[in-house]
Amino acid sequence: MTSSNKTKQECYVIKKDAVKAFLDSLSDYTLHAPVREDETILFKEIKNTDDIIYDFSNAVKAPKDVVMPQTETMLTITKGGKDSLVVEEPESPDKSVVFGIRPCDAKGIALLDQIFYEDKQDTYYVQRRENTTIIALACNDPHRNCFCTSVGGAPNGKAGCDLLFTDIGDAYFVEVVTSKGKKLITNKKLFKSISEADKKAKNAAHKEATRKLGDALDLKNFPEKLEKMFGEEFWEKYALKCIGCGACAYMCPTCYCFDINDIDYKDVVKRVRTWDSCQFGNYTMHTSGHNPRPNKVNRVRNRVLHKFKYHVDNYNEIKCVGCGRCTTHCPVNMNLKAIIKELAEKEL
Repeated sequence: MTSSNKTKQECYVIKKDAVKAFLDSLSDYTLHAPVREDETILFKEIKNTDDIIYDFSNAVKAPKDVVMPQTETMLTITKGGKDSLVVEEPESPDKSVVFGIRPCDAKGIALLDQIFYEDKQDTYYVQRRENTTIIALACNDPHRNCFCTSVGGAPNGKAGCDLLFTDIGDAYFVEVVTSKGKKLITNKKLFKSISEADKKAKNAAHKEATRKLGDALDLKNFPEKLEKMFGEEFWEKYALKCIGCGACAYMCPTCYCFDINDIDYKDVVKRVRTWDSCQFGNYTMHTSGHNPRPNKVNRVRNRVLHKFKYHVDNYNEIKCVGCGRCTTHCPVNMNLKAIIKELAEKEL
């Protein structure tokens, strides 16, 4: 999707006490990494690499806003002299590195690529994506609500990332995934050759993380089954619980609904794009007053079908990465994994 090409498999190890020196060497990039704020894990732009945390399950919100900001100005129109307007587009984005992103979130960005790299590319997204290098950190201890292996992912998945780090004790096992990632491996004093013991430690970590996730759901022929379930009454059971707050969409690594508004500041008009959600009643409201999804039943059903049927129909891939955030942070304890498990096992 992006200009990063897969590269011949190269692997290294880097001692944990050398990672800071590696990240400090990336001075030509804007660095984004996980930090702790008031007991909350967030990805933020890093000025001091001492602030980075490494021991965490996942950030509260997916770091997709590095390539798809929650709010962005698409253009600015300034009123000049008499009857004159000056139109300015945003400056080209800086080169960025995202360090410590989990494989599920990296895969989420790969799924966003499928949308924004289509025939009519979204230039705002594409410019940021091309200028972003992703260093993923494999999961050794998945969160209790994770289910990546049920939706085609893995605790050590490489989709969407340029380098993959795996914690093997006092060091990280580093896998070079793309040429973009390879460009970061410049200081060979920090990155050492791997040994058989390193390989065994990496494989053991991945195997144990997969074991902790438990059995994967059987979603074979699930899209076809969902099509037959479209008119079923059980959607009302799920919708009755949902309060339509949109938290699931804002936490999600793969949701991309947005709204565009022109905001008039007297002498300046800004065209602004902001995240939106298909779970909001006004999202599908037409100017005619007609709304094709007028109630929560329609909207909850659409969310599930979009991720597990419509996207599969278009791209042959499930549009859920199994990060579990929508379950963890839902104020009414809606459990997506439990919902799709019930649907997959339901007899028609």
